[in-house]
Amino acid sequence: MINLPNASKSFRRANPAIFTLKTNSNAVEATPSSFTGRSMNRHEKEFSIILESGKRIGEISWWGYEAIKLRLADRTWYTPDFFVIPTHLEFFVIPTHLEAGLRVSDSPKFIEIKGFKRDDAMVKFKCAREMFPWASFEMWSREGGSWNRIM
Repeated sequence: MINLPNASKSFRRANPAIFTLKTNSNAVEATPSSFTGRSMNRHEKEFSIILESGKRIGEISWWGYEAIKLRLADRTWYTPDFFVIPTHLEFFVIPTHLEAGLRVSDSPKFIEIKGFKRDDAMVKFKCAREMFPWASFEMWSREGGSWNRIM
């Protein structure tokens, strides 16, 4: 059973399978330690459980919290909340250009969780999305007891 004492009642009702998962001593924790030393807030912890359940059913190969830092410009960095590698990454070749690439639907994902939106965070998110087209960028918010994709 996953221990998440601060999960909201609506989250528990919407995700009953998550709270009945059995874990063992070798299981990966649903809330891994941060690479930056910053701990997750309540919304990030709830979303990490969704990612961990995706990993357990085979949709996600790996995910990490603040695992990658993207350089946008000199002394300007963007650290997404989550980096997700789906199980089925398909590489393909464009015959006319002979360039290898990833299908956007199966590409690695950078996921940002927002409780509120700050202008500088939105600018960095949009800039990173344009600078790194090989990955998909998603922004999620928790409003009214459900998760909503903002971008």
